Amino acid sequence: PRQVGSGLVDAVGATTSPVYPSVVGAANPSRPKADLGDGTNGWTFQVQLTNVSDIDRTYTLGGQALSENVKKDSFTTHSTNWAGKGIDLTFSTDSVTVPAQSSASVTVTVTPKAAFASYANANAPKGTFIDGAVTFTSTDGQPDLTVPYMGFYGSWGDPSVFDGKWSDGTGYYYHMYGSSLRNIATGMPLGSANPFNEYADIREAGISDPALFYASRSSEHEAPTRIAPYTFMLRPARTLTYSYLNEVGTVVRSYTRENVRASFDEHNYYGNIFAWVEEYGRQPVFDGYDEAGNELPDGPYKLVIEAETYAPSSAKQQLTWDFTLDTKAPIVSNVKLTGEGDAVALSFDVVDFAPIAAYGFSLTADGDSFLRETFEEAGDRSDDGLYHRHVDVPLSTLVERAGKGSDLSTLSLQVWDWPKNKGVMPVSATPVSMTSLTLSEEFVSLLVGETVTLSASHTPVEANVTDVVWSSSDEAVATVSADGVVSAVGAGDATITVADSTQPSVMASATIHVNAPVPAPKAGVWKRGARGWWYRYEDGSYPSSAALVIDGSTYRFDAAGYMRTGWVKDQGSWYYHEASGAQASGWVFSGARWYYLSPDSGVMV
Repeated sequence: PRQVGSGLVDAVGATTSPVYPSVVGAANPSRPKADLGDGTNGWTFQVQLTNVSDIDRTYTLGGQALSENVKKDSFTTHSTNWAGKGIDLTFSTDSVTVPAQSSASVTVTVTPKAAFASYANANAPKGTFIDGAVTFTSTDGQPDLTVPYMGFYGSWGDPSVFDGKWSDGTGYYYHMYGSSLRNIATGMPLGSANPFNEYADIREAGISDPALFYASRSSEHEAPTRIAPYTFMLRPARTLTYSYLNEVGTVVRSYTRENVRASFDEHNYYGNIFAWVEEYGRQPVFDGYDEAGNELPDGPYKLVIEAETYAPSSAKQQLTWDFTLDTKAPIVSNVKLTGEGDAVALSFDVVDFAPIAAYGFSLTADGDSFLRETFEEAGDRSDDGLYHRHVDVPLSTLVERAGKGSDLSTLSLQVWDWPKNKGVMPVSATPVSMTSLTLSEEFVSLLVGETVTLSASHTPVEANVTDVVWSSSDEAVATVSADGVVSAVGAGDATITVADSTQPSVMASATIHVNAPVPAPKAGVWKRGARGWWYRYEDGSYPSSAALVIDGSTYRFDAAGYMRTGWVKDQGSWYYHEASGAQASGWVFSGARWYYLSPDSGVMV
């Protein structure tokens, strides 16, 4: 689709012609052009010629009926004249004489025929322009006159303003070249590959995954700190508005361009040239700041590109992009040396809101990486909404890559996410053993079937040889998993021990007291007596000197059968019961002090 004028301007003729044309009913009579609207049955319009001289003037009529050529589903900006070959361009008279100091009118009819309809349906099924000009050639040497016209064959609102998007794996088809949201620093579409991969050509990037569209404010080389759309348009637009919206739909940055031409596909010596509509240096950039220069918060954002088309009847269409601003660096944890002999490795865990892109090591905090490894696949987001990676780096690899004689006790571990935010942590690849272990609890009372999780802490905190083994002195009473989860099996006492796998003398232990299973509760109702609340079974009996689970909460009763509240000591452990009688857990404020009760057993820690 093209913007059509009247051709080369004859300034002398325009200012000396004794006759001037106008289109009857035109919005602006001083501009002789015919806007015909849309449809497929053809159009009719009238041209009025006004003679301001004292001599009659005669003109012969002619003209063109052009439509833009289509090649490989794209408009080429070149046209074919279909007049007499598929479009009838007819006039109410072949010549017209305009009397002196008077006017005359000519009716023009543009009628698409079967040959053009067949071509348009096959090559431009959503419609195409028919445009051209009616020419009035003077028979007495006066300047010739031209009246342009334009109509749309089809329905004006059907054709897409925007071409399709760069391949997103959904099979969406584009005509000329896929629009994309790109990192300006690299020119590559967002989400197309690991940001540390280097491509010489955009076609090597492959699929552009919308879930991996990230912007950041990272200072790393070629980080996506400035992103912008590269938009390909099939139709020109009167205005093109770019609006960046935050999660609640508020505009944080906007740009407007006017009189935007359609993209083109031109073949020259260098091959095919595809032109996106944004101009270099004037791109509608998102850089993590609002229009006032304030930092924007992390989170989801949307770019809405809205195009308002030209006449005959203006229409609006949108192209949208969703992306995420992420400025937080990955978090590293559980750094330790694992394995024995030649199998020793430095292992660590990484977690981040965005996929983990790469990790590396340097000898100093600000030094260059002597080792860097990238992850080709982004991986999947876990149920907690985060991305997790576990990494094992053979110690032999670190020694080889760092170089002979390098000090591995003060390495700097670097981790990057997809937006190229970098996390840095000092680590040591020289073994640092634990000297002591401490358990989170020293005594726990459980009922058969209950569990409690014990955690072990060590000194020194910088120790990196931290593998431990768990054991139980009596697995008929309690068992323990490799993660410290203790399960009560039978009544009695057992000692749970955690020890350094390489130094058995470095250990800690806790006593687990397991009570016999509580009999299945009998149905009953609460009663209030002179001394408080008690629980009456259906058979008239009641619990006494016992702990009982009623409706999911644990209650304790004294020897007389009354419900106990406040602090209660039971088999050597302290418990706290609320005013309702229910056993508490977690933090409790009592007597101007805070106490912590095990979430699993309710025992005061």
